[in-house]
Amino acid sequence: MNLCIRQCLLSFGAVVVLAGNAWAADPANGKTVYQQNCQACHQAAGAGVPGAFPPLANNPNIAGNPQYLAEAIIKGVSGPLEVNGKQYNGAMPPMGHIDNQKIVDLVAYILSDLNGGDGAISEASVQALR
Repeated sequence: MNLCIRQCLLSFGAVVVLAGNAWAADPANGKTVYQQNCQACHQAAGAGVPGAFPPLANNPNIAGNPQYLAEAIIKGVSGPLEVNGKQYNGAMPPMGHIDNQKIVDLVAYILSDLNGGDGAISEASVQALR
């Protein structure tokens, strides 16, 4: 959909769904969502804090696994976790307040920019995880 048309529709409060997914993932918007919701714990570059908050960058547990990542964002994560040979045992609160499109964008940002890979999840799949 043309960006101008999309902006016009959004400004009038219209809801448009194309083939079950409003628009493709936008990693640039995902970075903003990351800065607002994740950066305080996982740090700006996604390196985390050793012993406290696991890294999201170069994390084999999430690389190529958008479903797991989206579910972790929505429902939170707690208990023992190993990332790159280091142990973590904390709790990440659920972030279900983040809307579906922003989660789609956030997942795209984490997987592409912080993990150098691909991976996307649809809004419909995010909704199904709720």
